[in-house]
Amino acid sequence: MVPDDLVKLCNEPSAKDCEIDFLAMRAIEDQTHATIAHLVSTIWINEYYYGEHDSVWYYFKNHSWKTLPYGGHIMFHIMSDLFETLMARIKILDIDKEWCKKLKTKLNTINFANQIRDAATLYFSNQKPFDEFKLKLDSNLNLLCFKNGVCDLKLGMLQDGMPDDNISMQIDYCFEPYNLNN
Repeated sequence: MVPDDLVKLCNEPSAKDCEIDFLAMRAIEDQTHATIAHLVSTIWINEYYYGEHDSVWYYFKNHSWKTLPYGGHIMFHIMSDLFETLMARIKILDIDKEWCKKLKTKLNTINFANQIRDAATLYFSNQKPFDEFKLKLDSNLNLLCFKNGVCDLKLGMLQDGMPDDNISMQIDYCFEPYNLNN
């Protein structure tokens, strides 16, 4: 639950943003793997999924889901982007700078980042059942993924791919609308 005074401090007072700000404060104060993993899963909930049955990470990028054995990409995110994301979220909050420095040092340590990734598997695998995730991948035959977006064959238009499109296969070409004059 997010404290009322934190809700007032939020830059963007949506429930999701306030939850992230609250978890960011807790992550800096506690600096435990579990707390930081909870924050990571809340920030990147639509970008990652962990399939506990096959022990494979999935990452949503360029309109489709990609498989990532060993979760190397989330490790990169934790080690390079998480601290900057934290600092941007809690700029307005009064946080001890020494705690921030300690956390930055920890996040740049491979073992610490590994343990956060391992703890995050619980959060990312509980988003939805693995069988449901796997069954939905590439099940919508009306969606065709290109380098520059997803073509909805029913609507006849190109749009940005979304995680809920559940696409994992991509054509290695850019979509170009058919032109009768060419």
